[in-house]
Amino acid sequence: MNAVGFSPTSELNTTEKEFDNILYSTPLKKTSTNEDILSTQQYELQHAVKKIRTILANKSGKDDGLEKLIMIDTIKRLALDHYFQEEIAAILAAHNSEWCTLDEEGGGDLHEVALRFRLLRQEGYHVTCDALNKFKGKNGKFKQELSKDTRGLMSLFEASHLGIQGEDIL
Repeated sequence: MNAVGFSPTSELNTTEKEFDNILYSTPLKKTSTNEDILSTQQYELQHAVKKIRTILANKSGKDDGLEKLIMIDTIKRLALDHYFQEEIAAILAAHNSEWCTLDEEGGGDLHEVALRFRLLRQEGYHVTCDALNKFKGKNGKFKQELSKDTRGLMSLFEASHLGIQGEDIL
């Protein structure tokens, strides 16, 4: 747990834990030369990339949309996105077409909507911030209950850096 009482690993589902294990649990074997180290690292990286591609390909259900977005976000934060450009492009294209059909009631919780918004904007898609209006109250401000949604507010904060002029909600 960190200072605000949020433990990022406590909310991970099975796939996310498996994904984290692939990325963080492959220690380098002790080798004698730099060439051996480089060869071992390249093999482990190729193996991890194949496993992650398999996980991304196997996530095809509607409920897996958020998991895919979280995986894309993690891959981008680790600067490994160049290994998965085609997969990321296909997933975000599907999310973009879904974004176009969102109304004020659909689209998930604040974390999911803000994460989707940010990833689509980062990839150059022109998406409106109208889907965030469902989190506003009648007074035009964000609903009070969102103050307890730390993960959602952090996602909204990260998305706010991609706002354009005239988007007052961000």
